[in-house]
Amino acid sequence: MGMATLYSLFATLLFYFQLLLFVFCVLVASAAGLAASPLLALVRRRPAANWIAAQVLRVLAEQVLGVAVDVDGTEHLAHARVQPCIIVANHQSLLDVLWLACVLPHRTVVVANMFIAHLPVLGWFMRLAGNLFVRQGDKLSIKALFDGALRSLEHDRVS
Repeated sequence: MGMATLYSLFATLLFYFQLLLFVFCVLVASAAGLAASPLLALVRRRPAANWIAAQVLRVLAEQVLGVAVDVDGTEHLAHARVQPCIIVANHQSLLDVLWLACVLPHRTVVVANMFIAHLPVLGWFMRLAGNLFVRQGDKLSIKALFDGALRSLEHDRVS
């Protein structure tokens, strides 16, 4: 086995180890949000669980993975602290989750694919935090998503 093959194997193993660590960080952050959700629901601040989980994930990513995210232009989101807004992420990579953690307003409802709702820990947290789910390609699911998003923006005053 040559050095190039060993290096390639090591790089592949390192990638999967880091991916496993990232999943661990997401699970711990989800567990933190899951623990906070019932208390926040009592004070009518259930969507704040998303912000709590995001901050836990941000800190874990820095401490465990050594990944620190610096987002330019956050001053353009200052209005999100006082009025609802919509932030769209097209998820080009797993790093999108980390930059979202840096800009997420305190009261935020997240839209996610329906398969996430069925995952242990993360799905439990996402449901308990009052997030919205959509089935891709399902017109009724998309309509229900927009109805829920409009209700969140207008009635609940969350982003």
